[in-house]
Amino acid sequence: MLVCAHEFGHSVLKAAGGISLSWGHKGTTGVISQAVKKSTPGYPTSGPIDLMKYYDDKKQKASFSQLVNDSIVSEKDLMRLIWLSRIQWK
Repeated sequence: MLVCAHEFGHSVLKAAGGISLSWGHKGTTGVISQAVKKSTPGYPTSGPIDLMKYYDDKKQKASFSQLVNDSIVSEKDLMRLIWLSRIQWK
């Protein structure tokens, strides 16, 4: 489910911010190479894990249960999805 959610997120990020936001995993990988950048942090030791970012597991790993329990859609990405839906609030 996490992989499906991540892949769906690419369509949201591409539509809302372009290919570099989507394929670059919000600045954590190279757009073409998909390799993590030197500046990419390791997984957080606690708290939310952004579903659309890549993390450098050589700097800090995450357990499978942490990935399942702490992966989230960021508030900004959820706002992007709502904006793309063209919902009209009354």
